[in-house]
Amino acid sequence: MPYDADENPAGGIKDTACIGRYFEFVFTTQVGDSFTLGETTLPLDSLWLDKTEAVDGLPKGLSYKCNPSSCVFKKASKGCVKLFGTPETGTEGIHQLKLSGKLYANGSSFGLPLNFPDPNIAPGEYALVVATKEQSPCDKMSVDPMSSTRLKLYPNPAASTLNIDNSSGYRIKVYNVMGNEIVQLDSEGELTIEVAGWTPGIYLVHAVKDGRTVQSTVLIE
Repeated sequence: MPYDADENPAGGIKDTACIGRYFEFVFTTQVGDSFTLGETTLPLDSLWLDKTEAVDGLPKGLSYKCNPSSCVFKKASKGCVKLFGTPETGTEGIHQLKLSGKLYANGSSFGLPLNFPDPNIAPGEYALVVATKEQSPCDKMSVDPMSSTRLKLYPNPAASTLNIDNSSGYRIKVYNVMGNEIVQLDSEGELTIEVAGWTPGIYLVHAVKDGRTVQSTVLIE
């Protein structure tokens, strides 16, 4: 949900994007089985997002993709939208993002527009802050997240096996988009995870060591 000081102070985008450094942020989507319009409740069929124009206000260098890749989220399901990329020089500042899509209900071919943030159903803002390397907190990042301290996952997307270069000796945990832990590994070196049979989609890979957390994502096909 968007950030709102009264309704949802824990919402919004907490991370700062740094110019010249890789950035990613994941929105989790949860679609119900009904939709209320005024005093009428309609059975919900799906939520549709445009594959290229559903997120407005992104700084140059950033884009997004959906899980599922069709950007069609069926009723009573969960999925996600991942923002990712490297902000380009000249994009520093606050970018107010807006997500837009269409709800399809009761078998109708006419989509009802849905926007986030929305003053009625989702008040607040998605403010993405982009800073230069000299500005806080980017000035405290001595190591680029895409350097050797960032987990190397390959292949990505993965279909049968996922390899992780854990030469730094992190504790590895893999989560699905619902936040459920799927795998935990404590071994150092080259790790292999059998992913055949996993539900296709985006998975979050957390690596923790000495209080430092590194996060990456992998797409399982």
